Amino acid sequence: MHMRRPEPHPLQGRDARPVPRSSPLEPQWRPGGRGAHLVLEEFVMQRLPLFRANRAKTDVRSTSRLSPHLHHGEISTRHIYYVVRS
Repeated sequence: MHMRRPEPHPLQGRDARPVPRSSPLEPQWRPGGRGAHLVLEEFVMQRLPLFRANRAKTDVRSTSRLSPHLHHGEISTRHIYYVVRS
């Protein structure tokens, strides 16, 4: 049986470009473990106390913004749990 290779993603190959340092994404994304811990600290100190009331509101910045850091393994769910509980 012959397996077909999947089609490459449109952004792979010659069309892929790194995000420039002056990108609008830069203020929203602080890659690495240090960035993850800064985002966690900001969430715990500023948004966590009101998270239960604001978590479904789209007009308020209420989410943790930790998803990319979790996805890339820059912070663990155990560490987040430990920090939130303490």
